[in-house]
Amino acid sequence: MNRYTRWFPLVIMAAGWMAFSKGLHYPFIFDDSVAIEQNPFVYSSALWWSGTRWVVDLSFRINYLLGGYHPFGFRLVNVITHILAGLFLYGLVRRCLKQPALAERFPPGVADWLGFVSALVWVVHPLQTESVTYVCQRYESMMGLFFLATGYSFIRAIQSRHQRLWFDLSIGLCLVGMGTKEVMVTAPLMILILDHVLVANIRTGLRQRWKVHLALMATWGVVMVPVLGKIVRGVLSESSFSTGTVPYMVSQVPVVWHYLRLSVVPYPLCLDYAWPMADRSAGLLIAGLVLGLAGIASVWAVVRRHPAGLPGMWFMIILAPTSIIPLPDLAFEHRMYLPLAAPVVLVCVSVWMLLERMTGRRRPGMVWILHGVAICLVTVVFLLMTRLRHDDYRSGLAMWENVCAQRLDNLRAQVGLGQALLDAGQNEAARRQLEASLAVDADNTPLAPAQYRTVRAKAINGLGTLEFRMDRYVEAEQRFRQALDLVPEYTLARNNLGLALQQQNRVGEAMEAWRDNLRREPPDDTSRYLLGLYLVRQGDCADGFEYYRQAVALRPDKVRVVLEYARLLATCADPAMRDGKEAARVAGSVRPRSVNDVVGRLDVLAMAAAARGDFAGAVKLAQQALATGREQGLQGLSAIEERLAGYAAGRPYIETVAPAP
Repeated sequence: MNRYTRWFPLVIMAAGWMAFSKGLHYPFIFDDSVAIEQNPFVYSSALWWSGTRWVVDLSFRINYLLGGYHPFGFRLVNVITHILAGLFLYGLVRRCLKQPALAERFPPGVADWLGFVSALVWVVHPLQTESVTYVCQRYESMMGLFFLATGYSFIRAIQSRHQRLWFDLSIGLCLVGMGTKEVMVTAPLMILILDHVLVANIRTGLRQRWKVHLALMATWGVVMVPVLGKIVRGVLSESSFSTGTVPYMVSQVPVVWHYLRLSVVPYPLCLDYAWPMADRSAGLLIAGLVLGLAGIASVWAVVRRHPAGLPGMWFMIILAPTSIIPLPDLAFEHRMYLPLAAPVVLVCVSVWMLLERMTGRRRPGMVWILHGVAICLVTVVFLLMTRLRHDDYRSGLAMWENVCAQRLDNLRAQVGLGQALLDAGQNEAARRQLEASLAVDADNTPLAPAQYRTVRAKAINGLGTLEFRMDRYVEAEQRFRQALDLVPEYTLARNNLGLALQQQNRVGEAMEAWRDNLRREPPDDTSRYLLGLYLVRQGDCADGFEYYRQAVALRPDKVRVVLEYARLLATCADPAMRDGKEAARVAGSVRPRSVNDVVGRLDVLAMAAAARGDFAGAVKLAQQALATGREQGLQGLSAIEERLAGYAAGRPYIETVAPAP
């Protein structure tokens, strides 16, 4: 088989690409906007530290700098990250099987094959879609990449002539990995267990490699303080034995069984379970007892240095942080990204050993054939299922429809579906969905009280938006106030309330609503934009421009607002406030996200040039805007043509009325 092993990495890469490339052009959904589009570390050059997950946030920033907010670049990096993780899993498994404890049982050719098929199945597994196709879960997949790379480097160092290089690389990868996601804290412990079971007992291993293990554990300092703080707060809280840590851990029993079922039969998959707290019952007790016995058996096997305990320890240790520390949600499929390797490797190796036993090892060729056929069938089925799962990621509407079909009691999904229908312009369907969600009582949902109020406020805000669209501003105002009664810090509802008041000619009250948002954290750019807009419309350009500056400083990625501010600077009717040079600087900082943005940027740059008296430059820029717009088939270019005629006649463009919001 040695002459074929060179193709193994290529097959893993090809299979990973076939499984996940289908979703490269899909839009952002769900929390992608929070983790990427609303993440100030991504779009603001003024911030250099984003917290404990700075490595992934830095990768998001690089994506943004190279391609703006186009989802393709973000999704491409996710797919590449996953494929690289698969390659490191291949290397880790094959080298583990070649260690002294297993080398006699698995010859080199068999070890290479089992490492390959384990990585192949893991890479195409449908359960991985949430960690790969759901862009914001790069936190999970990148953590998995650094975890596997750390383990691979350590195991490779054991039998390498360049031990120092590989050990140092393992430590460096572990250190960087701590900046991806907090679960990475389990890596040093897992490596110590691998060393103990596969290489030398823990005493010998620590005596020979104590500096390496100490350095790996020293990387805990990057994230250990906040993680320990969460554990202590959860365990010592007064509600630990009623609604805190203990009930959370008990409720993880059915969740873990669900994860294991999905490892074998990955259907149906769900993005948002809103899993309820478990009711204590005999069934739960039995399920927990089985898991507990399996865990004890794994620990005992590891203590006795038996490799059979490694899959169980891998699964338990990596899943432990999200199974012990109380989190807002009990279950998410992305938490199985790395633990999934344990059941996959266990099944692939166990089937091989079973086939050997059935054939009595006298017909090795039959073992290869049967195992190869089984792996091919599983890989093809899983690959097709993964590609089909991508259909649910094609839009927020499709995903929420899928979640609601599976989790009828998921209020968050019902409201999400209503909002998706609203965004799609399906107003009546959105109204029915949002009104139905309001009929759900707090006692009939697994959401915590604070979560329930937040989700209910979003539903009411959505209904207010519908009233606003129908020009029913009084009814819209009532809805927005109801949402704020539930969640006073709901800035979106307060901004919408201001718009509803403004449409009723109650401008003073509207501006007071927006000013109220200025006193809240985190800083809100939309309220500043709205204040700036209406102050300019009232002729107060000095104060209006200051609010615009604040809005642009908070969200320099919002192309429309930035170009609007630059346009006002270049075309302000007040000569004292008109500043063509600053307008050109502001417009020049824009990173266009569409053809409309490109044309709009050229148009504003032309206005800025005319404001400076550079009419030749203004003519050239306006002509570029027109040429680009016509080439792309854009409509509404007559205004640019009129301005072009003015530039040619030596007249700057002066705006007498601020644009509508």
